[in-house]
Amino acid sequence: MRIIKKIGEASYQSDLDPNKTVIVKGVSGLKSKPFTKKFKNLKAFEKWSDSEEADDFEIKQVMNEGSSLEEENKQVTELEQFISKNYRGSDKYRGMMFGIDVIGALMNLSDDMVESFLKEMENY
Repeated sequence: MRIIKKIGEASYQSDLDPNKTVIVKGVSGLKSKPFTKKFKNLKAFEKWSDSEEADDFEIKQVMNEGSSLEEENKQVTELEQFISKNYRGSDKYRGMMFGIDVIGALMNLSDDMVESFLKEMENY
């Protein structure tokens, strides 16, 4: 399992290669529409994120193209889009989106973090 570094609200792939293609995921606009953007490298992403164009975007994840993290997140993104399309405005929508956030957080835990948590739980 990979380790994710949290910077602000965004998760950065721990072994992110700044010279390779970078994939950025998050939400945009008032309706928090999921988005994915691709950048030539980390420097190009940082330049964009400092621009006014990026003001409407909330970055959730930053990773290299082709990483295992990218593949795992494709499934979560598809589920988010399905829920947004079919349940937006319903009472179930917020609960489902919260569940997606929990799944995303669990996917970002390293093996060491999980083992540490389980050891702590044994004490209770």
